[in-house]
Amino acid sequence: MLRLSWGMTYKAAVAGVNLGGGKAVILGDPALDQSDELLAAYGRFVDSLGGRYVTAVDVCTHAGDLDVIGMHTAHAVGRTTAAGGSGDSSPVTALGVFQAMRAGVRTVWGRDTLAGHRVGVEGLGKVGYRLVELLARDGADIVVSDVNPVALARVTSDFPSVKVADGVLTSSLDIYAPCALSGTLTAATGGMIDAQLVCGAANNQLADPTVEEILRGRGIIWVPDYVANAGGLIQVAGEVDGSDAATVRGRVEGIFDRTVEIFALSRALDITPGAAANRIAEQRIDSV
Repeated sequence: MLRLSWGMTYKAAVAGVNLGGGKAVILGDPALDQSDELLAAYGRFVDSLGGRYVTAVDVCTHAGDLDVIGMHTAHAVGRTTAAGGSGDSSPVTALGVFQAMRAGVRTVWGRDTLAGHRVGVEGLGKVGYRLVELLARDGADIVVSDVNPVALARVTSDFPSVKVADGVLTSSLDIYAPCALSGTLTAATGGMIDAQLVCGAANNQLADPTVEEILRGRGIIWVPDYVANAGGLIQVAGEVDGSDAATVRGRVEGIFDRTVEIFALSRALDITPGAAANRIAEQRIDSV
C-alpha cells in the first residue's frame, strides 16, 4: 500500500501534475464483495477526509463505480461523461504507455515507430487491450498472454494477427509490456527476460529496486512504471483543474519527451532510468 502511494506521489511529480499522490484499497474479492452499498460506504469515508484525498478509477473498478462513489462525495474523479466526469481513463493510460514505448524504441533502435518490433503484452484488461490496439495500428508484431480466456478471445477476435503465448515474459521479444498486476519483475524473472526494453502499464513492476540493476546488467532498459502509466492520472487531474480533452491529450503525449529526458539523464549520470526518474520527481517535490 505504501509503495502504491509512493508511486502515485512520484508519478504526479514527474507528470507535472499538481497533486500530492495517494492510494486507497478496499479489501475483498471484487467478484464477490463489490456492491453499490460498499462503494457508497467508501464514498462517505473519502468525503470524511474533506478533500485531502481525491479518489479515482483503478484495478477492478470502472467509471460507473465512480458514479456511485460520487453520489456520496464531491472528491471523486473519473466518473462517466454522463455523470459529468472525464470517462474511462484506460485509452489515455494506454496512450501514455505507447508514447513511453516509442521513446524507448528511439533510444534503443533509433526509430520512431513500433512497426516490425515484437512486443509482448502481458495482461489484457482495460489498458492492455487499448495498448494492443495502438500497437496493431502502428504495425507491431504482437504476442499476448492473460489468465482470462475471455480477454484472450476478445483480443484475438479483434486483432487476428496477434499471437498467443503461454508466458509472454519468457518469449523472445524486442519489448516486454507488463500490464497485469504488480511485481512480475523479480530477481529470477529479471534474469530470464529475452527483450531489450521493458515498458508497460502495471504499477510496482519491480519486486524490489535492485531488480532494475539486474536488468541493466543484462543490457535491458526499463521504463519506470510511474512514468509510462501516468496518462490516467493526467486525465483525472485535468478533470480537477478544468482542462479540456485536447489539453489532456497533449499532456499525455508529452510522456514521450519526458521519457527521452529520463533516458538522457540516465546516460549522463551513469544511473538507471529509475534513479533518473526519481531524481526528477524529487527535484520537483523539493521545489514546492
